[in-house]
Amino acid sequence: MRMFFLLAAAVSLLFAPPAFAGDKHAEHDSVCRVPDIELSYDTETFTTLVSLPASGCRSREHTIFRLTASISRLDHGGGRDVAERSTECGPFRSADDFESDQEPPRYFCNLAVWIDHPTIEENVQYDVEVTYPGAATERTAKVFTFCSSNGKDASCEH
Repeated sequence: MRMFFLLAAAVSLLFAPPAFAGDKHAEHDSVCRVPDIELSYDTETFTTLVSLPASGCRSREHTIFRLTASISRLDHGGGRDVAERSTECGPFRSADDFESDQEPPRYFCNLAVWIDHPTIEENVQYDVEVTYPGAATERTAKVFTFCSSNGKDASCEH
């Protein structure tokens, strides 16, 4: 008798329609893009602008996370200047939070960090590090550049 009830329950599960199938959105794939890092150098400052896409990355949606950027200025005399900034971002909504006929907005976390340098002639190396949440763990992007300024003109080699 018990076997009959188990068999009846199993058959009903196989042929029953899924509950609330029309109410559930299809879950979107998680895609964690790397940050866009823009460097700017003039006769007075070296600036880094970071834009981290949050939309579509599960580790950046529905949570608060930290974005950090630092600049190290290394001169030929062994001197080192450092500027660091961080910000908390989120929580951002995910595409699953919107109806299928709605276009979800794209969310970004933005950060700017800069370091002043002498207005006299300089030939130095700038190291930029950006730390952000990846798909499963914290990630760091690094950019190294050499810059020259003579007080009138300024340029960098990327």
